[in-house]
Parts: sequence; C-alpha cells; structure tokens
Amino acid sequence: IAETFHSDLNVAGNLTVSGTQTFTGGTSADSSTITNGLAVGGSTTIGSNLTIGGNLTVSGTQTIVNTETIQLADNTIVLNSNATGSASEDAGIEIERGDDTNKSLLWDESNDYWTIGSETFQTTGKILFGNVYSTEGDLPSASTYHGMFAHVHATGRGYFAHGGSWHRLV
Repeated sequence: IAETFHSDLNVAGNLTVSGTQTFTGGTSADSSTITNGLAVGGSTTIGSNLTIGGNLTVSGTQTIVNTETIQLADNTIVLNSNATGSASEDAGIEIERGDDTNKSLLWDESNDYWTIGSETFQTTGKILFGNVYSTEGDLPSASTYHGMFAHVHATGRGYFAHGGSWHRLV
C-alpha cells in the first residue's frame, strides 16, 4: 500500500516500518528505538540527554564539548595523536583565564624541553633536578641560564652562571 499524506500523520499506538525511511522537514518523537543503524545527513540537535551504550567515534577536524565537568577513566591524555614522522609540533595545556593572561604548560619541540613561559613553579615540597654535564664545554649559555647551578663530571665541580660567564665553585 502506498499512501501520501499532505498533512499531519498521528499514530496513537506502535508503528512498525520496514525498509528504508526518508524524512524531510522536521521530524519529532517522544521515544524511538532504531535497531539497524541510523544515518543523519544534516545537522541534528538533541534537546535532552543522550546515552550511547557503545563506543562513540567522531570523524572530523574539530570537536567542541561545552561542559563543566569531564570524567576520564584513562590516566594518559594523548595530544598530537595524528603525528607521523619526525616530531615537529609543540603540545601542551593552556588555561583560559577570562580577562587575565592565559597560562600554559607546553612541550617545546624545537628546544626539546617543557616551558611554563615567564611563570614560576611554587611548591611546599621539593623540586628535584640535576643539571649534570660531561665537560665544561657542554655547559649551556651562561647568559641564557643566568642564576643556574650545574655539575660537570670531568672536573667533579659545581658551577654557577652569572654575568654571562660560568663560575667554578670551590
């Protein structure tokens, strides 16, 4: 039976439709069960909760999640997951601070180290680090690292960078 409706169609009970269905214009339902897949060829808005009982795959170049709380069971977040070949992209986390300057923790790929910009790490505990070099010639620029302490294995001595020079400590 083929039927064309030129106005509304109201069904006051269950409706079972087999075959391919095509809907144009606005379509709404209080509750629907789809058992053999759903293809949506345009923008879709879901005005209430959506529960997905399986995996969710988003294929696109931008995913925007407007939420207040994110709960992730995975303890590792992978950034630049589409990278191939030699490493060339910086990556990190940036904190939006409204009218104030944003803050970030970034991996600087070109220099091969973490950066925090001009900020200062503060702790009530300890920050342990080792600036250890094989020879005096391996020490980095004292001008760039003004105020840095270092140890040189070849001499067994400590060094301090000040005034553009490395100063050997007693």
